[in-house]
Amino acid sequence: MFKPAGLYIFLSLALLQPSILAQQITRHEVGVGYYGQSDTVYAGTVDAYKQSLNGPLVRYTFNFNRSVALEASATDSFNMQPTWLREGGHQLLILGGLKAGVRRRHLGVYGRLDAGAASYTRGDEFLTTPPTYYRETHFALQPGVAVEGYVSKRTILRFDVDESLNASFRKIYQQTPSFESASPGFVPHHLGLALSVEHRFGAFEDAPELSPQTEHFSVGAIFPLQIREHLLNQDVRVEGGGGAWIGIPLWRFLSADVVAFDIPHDDHTAGSQDGGTSFSAFAGTKIGFHLGRLGLFVKGRPGIARFSRTEFDTSQLGDRIYIVDKPQVQFALDTGGVIEYTPFRHAVLRFEAGDAFIHYHGHTVTDSISVGHASTNSPAVNRSPTVVVESVYYPPAHNSSILFLTGLGWSF
Repeated sequence: MFKPAGLYIFLSLALLQPSILAQQITRHEVGVGYYGQSDTVYAGTVDAYKQSLNGPLVRYTFNFNRSVALEASATDSFNMQPTWLREGGHQLLILGGLKAGVRRRHLGVYGRLDAGAASYTRGDEFLTTPPTYYRETHFALQPGVAVEGYVSKRTILRFDVDESLNASFRKIYQQTPSFESASPGFVPHHLGLALSVEHRFGAFEDAPELSPQTEHFSVGAIFPLQIREHLLNQDVRVEGGGGAWIGIPLWRFLSADVVAFDIPHDDHTAGSQDGGTSFSAFAGTKIGFHLGRLGLFVKGRPGIARFSRTEFDTSQLGDRIYIVDKPQVQFALDTGGVIEYTPFRHAVLRFEAGDAFIHYHGHTVTDSISVGHASTNSPAVNRSPTVVVESVYYPPAHNSSILFLTGLGWSF
């Protein structure tokens, strides 16, 4: 699955080029264009064929200065997607968020972080004759990159690449003591591409380049909120915890960034690849700049996700079953955006949002069953128990989770 980390590197290279040219901007921009979105991978293991969704895009941008803007957009697909679990039919995607980066005389490169809703006209299917469909709406998070070309004083040609993450929670339709009808929870992720033409409205204002501030060493406490799929019961949950971060400046726009946090919530399961509580740690780079009190960055941090209880092997002796659980560590990658605000000297408020991608390596679970016993008819004849060993291999899987981090710290 394509990840936007490579585009973040491209953004970072643009950020390292200082702009020396002042430029005039308008406060308001309105754009129209075309947006296409790829298929998804369900539960990390099953490649479900789904045709791409595409359709017209409208966008409004409010510029605070030449580097930072707020945006809102809406896309309505005109083609139909086959009903698959809870994504089907037409998609209405409504988003709003922050765009930040640098612009030269003819080119601008920005990082984006938007949140909103993805609504599907045929998200639920009930087996009636004819089938009955209901609209399904999910929370959506969309980190991405925008490249703008200033083709004339009021006209902008814009190209966007993004990753859309949807939080689709498990839904129970009917439940009795002996029967349950439900759809699983999962976090599908889609690659999106957009091409649009933007028009500047209003009076032009002088917008000189804001001087980036020097990065400082920083430490702080951080509080995660993670929307993650639990593999064994196919349930998506929102879980919180606590941890810490360390920021180490390396260059004018580049910092080393280390984050670790624990989520103490126990899901009371022991699957082959996840279960129990979770601990995550990431170490990588944070690239961006401080403009006055506000800092805007993109992040790319590899790391680990450790699950405290996963099934290692089971054994059965007579009527008794023995289960051996062990912790298991999986590879993880954290990408997205970071916003820092300094309300007064040395204090730092921090907010992060993005995709915590987890790769679950393949794992074999051994089941041992002891059969046979001493003969009751002839006590002198002793039959040794027979042990039947079965090995079940669970192939590698991967999925995305939506990760928010809120922190409070101190810079030196």
